[in-house]
Parts: sequence; C-alpha cells; structure tokens
Amino acid sequence: MSMKHLNTSSALRRSIFMRYPWTVALLFVAHAALAAPPGGTDTLSPTAPAPLYPIGSIINPQPILAWEEASDESGIREYSVELSRSSSFSTIDFEARLVDNGVSPGPLEAGTTYFWRLFAIDNAGNASELVVANFIVVPRQESFSVSITDLSSRQTSRFSADSTSQLTIPEASRLTPGSYEWSVDVRDTLGRTTTS
Repeated sequence: MSMKHLNTSSALRRSIFMRYPWTVALLFVAHAALAAPPGGTDTLSPTAPAPLYPIGSIINPQPILAWEEASDESGIREYSVELSRSSSFSTIDFEARLVDNGVSPGPLEAGTTYFWRLFAIDNAGNASELVVANFIVVPRQESFSVSITDLSSRQTSRFSADSTSQLTIPEASRLTPGSYEWSVDVRDTLGRTTTS
C-alpha cells in the first residue's frame, strides 16, 4: 500500500489505523525520514578547529600542523588545510583534506614565514568558520665563536665551537687574572652571523 492511497481516503486511513496502528505510524515516520533534506536536518556549522602548532617561531623545518578537533552533532567528516607563504593565500604550497587533526606538509624553507588556514566540514556538509595562523621557520644555529679581549693588553683570542652551548678554552690558552671583554658570534644555517 502506498502513501498515496493512505492520503486519499480518511475512512481507509481510520480502518488501517484501527487494525494496524503500528504500521501506519511506521509508514509516517518512514515518509518523514525520506522527505528530510539530504544530510539530515543539521543546518548548524561545526565549531571551528583551533590551531595548536605551529604558531610563532619554530626550528623544526618539518613540522606537524596540529589543531584541536572541531565538534558537531552530526560528527566531523573532514578537515581542509592549506599552507602558503602568502597571507592572502594567492599561492598554495600545500593542501589536504583529511579526517585526522594533524598533517605534515613536508620540508619547509628556513627563514620563511608560512600561513596556514583550516576549517571543518560536518557529516551534513556544513562548514565551520575558517581559522588562520602563521609561523616562521627559524634557521638552526650551525656554529658559534667566542672572542675574548684582555682589556689591559687589548689582545683578542678567538675560540670556535659547534652548535653546543658550552665552550671549553684549551689548556694552552688559559686566561690569567685580569679584566676581559667577550662577545659571541652565532652563525645559522643560512650563513647569517649575529654578534652579542
């Protein structure tokens, strides 16, 4: 029996309902479910995912873009992520659609600022608010040297070290008691030198 027949005769509807009330109720529930728009009745956007890392300055040139999961009553179907060197996203360096809340965009260039944006899509097809974050890949320190100047003789000694933060002065170059001035030159992987 089709819904068309149920709608045409009120006498027939009453008699079927009296004999089989569960059948009619089931047919009306099924009809309401079939008449619902695709994706259900969820018309609310999911919460926006919150960027967790990276934000600010990072040293690792192969970061994992990570964010706090979005939430929605129908569930989250996927996240859309884009990475660009342009704050306007005029060019896209990396993009992905995924179900996880983290992804590696691969090796990135040191000394470069990157912008990333993402949004969530729920199971009903609704999109969250678009969120944007940025970070800079800071070049790693490659080496440093220390210059020590004896203030009485104005003689300067230079000592080099690798990227550790400790320098041991060789036995033959031990300092004698007196006043000294010192500075540190740090060289990064881009060949830039900073003196402090």
